[in-house]
Amino acid sequence: MTMSKKTMSKKEIKIVYDQIKQLHQQHLQERGVRLPRLYNAKKQFTIDALTLVFLARGYPATQWVSKAALTQFIRKYHPNTNDVQSACQTVEQENTSGQILFRTDCCGAETLRRHFP
Repeated sequence: MTMSKKTMSKKEIKIVYDQIKQLHQQHLQERGVRLPRLYNAKKQFTIDALTLVFLARGYPATQWVSKAALTQFIRKYHPNTNDVQSACQTVEQENTSGQILFRTDCCGAETLRRHFP
């Protein structure tokens, strides 16, 4: 998939998610960082997983993604989504001792690069 492409097939989403899942298991799971589920109870992609997949596409050569492009991508699977502002705010996950383990900045695809080799 080319990085300029603003859509992804279901197969591409699953492939990127599986890559993220493998890296998560190797580097973040033991530290208590949760990975969003790919599917919800209705067998639809979750917004959190779609956001992570879209930001991680092309890893390790990730690129910055605009809020508009991310929203457009999410709307393919969740048409009633207003926008993805939550993905464009700083998000942190901490382990039980309060140590920050995971951080993403405004649509920053750099997150995976910071935490994975």
